[in-house]
Amino acid sequence: MSRGFRVERWRVRGIRPAILHKRLALPQVAIAALFRVRPETINKRIRDIRQLLDQAAHAIQPEPHRLASLSDLYRPSQPQKARYPS
Repeated sequence: MSRGFRVERWRVRGIRPAILHKRLALPQVAIAALFRVRPETINKRIRDIRQLLDQAAHAIQPEPHRLASLSDLYRPSQPQKARYPS
């Protein structure tokens, strides 16, 4: 397997931790536990993805409901009323 392939694969896989962190505010330590890697690895992947998003002039918008732990991630969400634009 070439190094280029590994880098591209991690960029794709690095998107999920970046989304969990930026969109849901899940702490990096919790994300590391979820992916079974060290927090330093998650930190680097998030930083790499952030640079790519900046280069593409794209941002991940945060959700109003933020997660504090993995248990929040696994907790079933409460049904909400659908909001329709007027």
